Amino acid sequence: MDKVKSLKVVHLEKGGQHYYYGSVTAMFEHWTAEELGVNYRKMRDMRISTVGGYTNDKCVIRVGQLIVSSARQKISKKKQ
Repeated sequence: MDKVKSLKVVHLEKGGQHYYYGSVTAMFEHWTAEELGVNYRKMRDMRISTVGGYTNDKCVIRVGQLIVSSARQKISKKKQ
């Protein structure tokens, strides 16, 4: 059986909307600390990627794994 391939994903829920980012850094490129109610340094210090989440009255932030198919990689190898 092949090893499961996954990517880290940061899920932001704000105002009933859902946004997805590849990192906490990418999320803070689109939102300010005031908009999220938390700053980048606090998120980094909390080690959110190992804790799994953060919630306040402005947003919910979760970190998880996106499972990806290895089929595309297998097809590419066959063409070579």
